[in-house]
Amino acid sequence: MQINYKVLPDKEYKAILSDACEFVQVKNKKEEEEIGDKVGTLQENIEKSLKEKWQRDDDWYVSWDFNIQYYTCGAIYSERIFSKDYLIQIIKAIDLMDEPEKWAYHTVAEIEVNPNGKTLGESVEWWGEFFIKDKTVYIPQSMKKKYRKMLGCPR
Repeated sequence: MQINYKVLPDKEYKAILSDACEFVQVKNKKEEEEIGDKVGTLQENIEKSLKEKWQRDDDWYVSWDFNIQYYTCGAIYSERIFSKDYLIQIIKAIDLMDEPEKWAYHTVAEIEVNPNGKTLGESVEWWGEFFIKDKTVYIPQSMKKKYRKMLGCPR
């Protein structure tokens, strides 16, 4: 699968993420419910795709929050899935949607490094964030190069 990568200055990354999260203008409750159903379908698709390879809650989480957007989000918790395979599984799930190019999926990486830590800071390490839209992975420059490479990013 061909994946494009865009490493952007943090300010530009945030602006593009904001655009990707733009609220959909709906005319009535029916349209709002239709968007909600589509978001739910995407969330189910992503969960199903990730479950093919990894364990929910231990390795990853898909948020079930709902806003009227072509957007949803989740988290990675384990180093073993912080990879290009994760991106492929997400893209496969998005590709099942009608108009997949409209959909964005945002991921934060909060990797458990010490399960016996007494505080969140002792237990979890922040590796960064990224989002996927139209088979492109958008990554802020602030993500360390070694983590970008783990995702298959050439730079």
